Amino acid sequence: METNRKLPREINLPNALTVLRLVLTPVVVILILGDALFAALVVFVLAAGTDYLDGLIARAYGLQTRLGAFLDPIADKVLVFAMLALLPWMNAMPVWFPVAIISRELCLGGGVLYLHTNGHQIVIDPSRMSKYATTGEFLTIGLGIVAVGGDGHLREYLAAAMLGTVVLVAVSLVDYTWRFVAALRTARRTFG
Repeated sequence: METNRKLPREINLPNALTVLRLVLTPVVVILILGDALFAALVVFVLAAGTDYLDGLIARAYGLQTRLGAFLDPIADKVLVFAMLALLPWMNAMPVWFPVAIISRELCLGGGVLYLHTNGHQIVIDPSRMSKYATTGEFLTIGLGIVAVGGDGHLREYLAAAMLGTVVLVAVSLVDYTWRFVAALRTARRTFG
């Protein structure tokens, strides 16, 4: 007897790619700690690539789900925060860079928490600037992984990438703040 059962909508390729990013994060950490830097870079690039593929496939084929919208930013933050904790510890980058990136995330998280705890069910979709900032983070982290090997010339590129990424992150924070305030004003006018 053949059954023709469909999988739940949440079980799809974009969400599987997001879960893969979560699974690959500890693999990258283990590879870096084991001094398998080339393999770590390859796995990191694969993990970072899933961030672009999951969204692209979800939008192209109408596979957006609430689960994906929830898991995708978590998978991004797990990957980025793991690397931002590890790379300064490995002396591959200065501590100010992770502090800048994590500060933005705390500000954004605080804004979302404020809106939701005050009864505002406002959703702020990721902006193009946010995607640029994430790309900068991924590129900088990739350079940081290579910098663990100690290439002195690469450190100059890493420093430039960190500065450029911090600028993108700061502009993204201003963009999100502007959008939060605008959404809050609209909600107050609409709902009194």
